[in-house]
Amino acid sequence: GSKDLVLIGSHSPPMPPAYISEALSEFKQNDLVIGPWFDGGLYLIGARRNKLRGVFRNIRLGTGEDVTVLLGKISRLNIRAFLLPFWYDVDTVEDLRFFRNHVKYLEGKRTGS
Repeated sequence: GSKDLVLIGSHSPPMPPAYISEALSEFKQNDLVIGPWFDGGLYLIGARRNKLRGVFRNIRLGTGEDVTVLLGKISRLNIRAFLLPFWYDVDTVEDLRFFRNHVKYLEGKRTGS
């Protein structure tokens, strides 16, 4: 089986394709690639199979402290890691409003209005 794994979160607005390209590129030189959400979760995790257990042991994903705890473990375990740009997810009505405005902004940029 494969020794590498890349997971992308399911409740995040479509991220810029450059983030995915960068993740795959950086994964060639790193044991771990993570994409953090602004609220502390993760939208992307790329990890070498042999690093999964040590890094993610005792980390409760979805608590909002994922990034902070994970960065501390990465440092202590001396794991080569790359942090992608922060992105946002849609958990609340306010998040949905932000997403809607973001889409309008992007559509305006595309049409020049």
